[in-house]
Amino acid sequence: MSRFLLSPVHGAPAVAMGIGETHAWTNDRIEPPPNKWFFLCARMEAALAASGKCALLVIPNPYNQDYREAMTVALTNNLLPSLFNTLFSAGKVGAGQTTQPTMGKNVVAGFSSGGGAAVKAIAANANKIDEAYLFDPFDSSGNGIKSMVASLSAWAAGGTTPHRLCIVWGSNPFPDAQGCASTVSPGTQAAPSAPAPAPAAPAPVPPPKATVVVVPSVDSFYQPSGASPPGDPWWNDSVSSFPAVFVKFLDRNKHQFTIYGGEDPAYSSGSRVTFFQKFLSDLTP
Repeated sequence: MSRFLLSPVHGAPAVAMGIGETHAWTNDRIEPPPNKWFFLCARMEAALAASGKCALLVIPNPYNQDYREAMTVALTNNLLPSLFNTLFSAGKVGAGQTTQPTMGKNVVAGFSSGGGAAVKAIAANANKIDEAYLFDPFDSSGNGIKSMVASLSAWAAGGTTPHRLCIVWGSNPFPDAQGCASTVSPGTQAAPSAPAPAPAAPAPVPPPKATVVVVPSVDSFYQPSGASPPGDPWWNDSVSSFPAVFVKFLDRNKHQFTIYGGEDPAYSSGSRVTFFQKFLSDLTP
């Protein structure tokens, strides 16, 4: 759990995931197994603080990829309200206020196989989930974003306010992420077709029921630095530490990058705005 919340100790490390093994390195040491494993930190706590958003970050622990009640309607009916009430009673939320603040938007996020669980939670709580962040999502059977389009489209078409879906692709191909976006974005609401006397203006077309953001935003993102067009500087900085392993396990490394990396134009100057932080920063009030 700490790998998601904490920030890297030795600067900006990278990681290469192999089958049954993890090669990890930081700026000053490389220790492949069986010596030690350094699980990459995704700095989610720091990203939340840097985003400037007032949010309660809740990470459920699965049992064999089973998130149980967190994938059901109990998530918004019981679990989150109870947690919010408890934190207010303990003075951790709305400290100093005599009246308990109300919960704002509900956002569900998932990484890797947690993406499939996140989509199940979204489907079960469709009318109460405002935004969704999917980091290279797969279900428990290894199916990617293409298998989730129907559930996400149904969620996007419902509700009374526009939703927002953010997708980070890595092992999932860029065209699959784009295909999901193009299907989900229009929702299922069609333009009115009732007859009108001439010369009436065209009937207004309802706005999309969801805004969909796909990142990385270009197909060339994971290309080498010497390619044309060149790949992303942050990605290639990670590759440069252990290029042979990155080449051997390319998809696995792209998959991990979605949770610890980002598409940050200011990376070369020391900025480290992850995909997660960018999503939070753009979160609407």
